[in-house]
Amino acid sequence: MQQPRREHDSITLSRRDFLGFVVASAGTGAAVAFGITQSQRNEPTPQQTSNPNVLRISPEKLLSQILALPANTEERDDQERQYLAEIKDNLTLSAVTRGLWVTTEPLVRASLIDKRYLLRKKGTETLGVIPQEKANWTKTIVHPEVLGICLDVYPKAKEIIEALNKAGKLRDDVPRDIDPDSLMINPGGMAKLIETETGGVLFNGTRYGFSFIGSGLAMENINDAPDAFPNAKSALRELCKRISSMTGLLFVPENIPGSVRGSGDLSGGAISVQFMPDRALKEDDMIKQIIGRSLNIFDPVDATLMAWVYLAHDLSDKGATPNLLDSRWRPGYLKGDISRIYGALRKWNPKQDQMDDIYYVAKNYYDWFLGTGKYPF
Repeated sequence: MQQPRREHDSITLSRRDFLGFVVASAGTGAAVAFGITQSQRNEPTPQQTSNPNVLRISPEKLLSQILALPANTEERDDQERQYLAEIKDNLTLSAVTRGLWVTTEPLVRASLIDKRYLLRKKGTETLGVIPQEKANWTKTIVHPEVLGICLDVYPKAKEIIEALNKAGKLRDDVPRDIDPDSLMINPGGMAKLIETETGGVLFNGTRYGFSFIGSGLAMENINDAPDAFPNAKSALRELCKRISSMTGLLFVPENIPGSVRGSGDLSGGAISVQFMPDRALKEDDMIKQIIGRSLNIFDPVDATLMAWVYLAHDLSDKGATPNLLDSRWRPGYLKGDISRIYGALRKWNPKQDQMDDIYYVAKNYYDWFLGTGKYPF
């Protein structure tokens, strides 16, 4: 969530040339695409650490060591790859989840997304089964695990949005008893939004949402000028404090990955699924009133839940004119109202072609799987 949005983040090729991948423009402000240049593989798997001095240690200790290093450095990348190697023989949802909290290297994250999908297909109590027709639908659109996360999160997001709206904390423009479905983009559209913002790894025609979360350091790229994001750095410190307390891991604000700030750009420092820290903190405070706990913005599940609330939320300044061209007017999503749908999507991305992609994927998902006519995507 940046204003205005940068054209692209850059990645230093020397860090990843040996992986056999090349960097190309992803056509999205938050992503870099990786194309296979060697023989095809079953999944985009990073090589084992190239550092012979890295000793085998427990995965949990590795996570602590990783967090103590600045993101997007050779040393951190080596330790992230080692973490992937350490959990492969005892793969659990907890190990994958905690890895996604901490890791930043795109191929490591892509591999963790694949492993999460493998666990889903094997069957766990907490990961729902994706119907085969929906898994087929995801091909070349989004990674099936990204859709799976959205399908799992949708019911909880719906409950929270309903509670917030009934309490008068969400919207001024809709009745308090409105069906919360009408305030939510469908799971297919949300999966595409996440892929657009974070789909950095491209493999066999599928882009991996959640794989690219920034090639810089958030604290170094936040524009904290008085007319930009003056509270974002303090908000990131508070978020790290909350999440450290929640997880038992020490999240260091100065080491958190984030978007690179462009020249003359108000963006930079966006974290996770491209939340500016001050907005993530405000959303967390609001949601905490309903569920009684903080969310972990670095967790794909919690970040997706927060994204749904944010998209549904009317963020207009008091006294702002209801004008979609007015930067203070940030309408919430409302199915059936194309102007409000696009107005809400602009919270994330003002680029028309990318908003169109999200809109039409949501429409396609609706046509294939919903199609009741009650709430058109």
